[in-house]
Amino acid sequence: PMAADVQLGLFYPPNLVMMLLVPRITHRLLQVLCALHFWWAALGLYVCARRLRIGAAPIGRPAALLGAVAFGLSDVFVTHIGNANLVAAASWLPWSFVGLHRALHADGGAEAARWWALGAFAVGMAGLAGHPQPLAYILLLLVGYAVSMGIARVAGRGVSRSGPLSTRSLAAAPVIALVGLGLAAAALVPAWELLALTRRVALDAAAGSEFSVAPPLLSGLFVPALFARGMQRYW
Repeated sequence: PMAADVQLGLFYPPNLVMMLLVPRITHRLLQVLCALHFWWAALGLYVCARRLRIGAAPIGRPAALLGAVAFGLSDVFVTHIGNANLVAAASWLPWSFVGLHRALHADGGAEAARWWALGAFAVGMAGLAGHPQPLAYILLLLVGYAVSMGIARVAGRGVSRSGPLSTRSLAAAPVIALVGLGLAAAALVPAWELLALTRRVALDAAAGSEFSVAPPLLSGLFVPALFARGMQRYW
C-alpha cells in the first residue's frame, strides 16, 4: 500500500538516496530538495535553449541564462515549494523536451539514440517523482510538439510522410513516452491498482471538475497572480 501511494515518490532516486543516507528527514531537508530541483529545472531549460535554433542561429548564452532563471524561479516552483513531488516532476519537463527535439533533428544512429534515451529517462523520472499532473503536461507537450513538427514538415514539402523528420515525428514522442512510462511502472502500476479502490473512482463530472480553472483566471496567462490562487474574497 505504501508503494501504491504515487505521491510518496518512493522509487524516485533522490528520495531513495535521502531515505538511505539520512536517519531523520526534516521539513528543512525537503525544502533543500525542492531548491535543488529549482536548480535542476533551470539547468534543463538552459540546456534546452542552447540546443534550439532561431532560424539558423543558436540561442545565445545570455538569452538561455535569462530563460533558465525565469523558468527555475517561476510560479509553478516557488508557489509549490511545499509540494516536493510536484516540483520534482515539473523539473524534468525541459529535459524531456530537449530529448525529443534533438531526437527529431538528429542525423540518426547513436546520436539520435542518446537523445531518445534522455527524453525517455526524463519522462520516467517525472513519473517516479510522484505527481501525476506535471507528468500529464509533459506527455501532452511531447505529443503536441511531435505532431506539430510532423505537420510542418508535410506542409513545407507538400509530401505526406516523407523525409526523416516527419517519420520520426510520428514515432519519437510515443516511443519516448511509452519507454518513460515503463521506467516508472514500479510506481504507476500499483498507483493505478490503488485508484480503483478509492472514492475517486466514483467521482461524477461536477466533483471531478471542482478545481478546474474558471474563465476569469485565464488572465493569469498575461498577468500572473492577478487573482492569486482563487477569486473568492481576493479583492
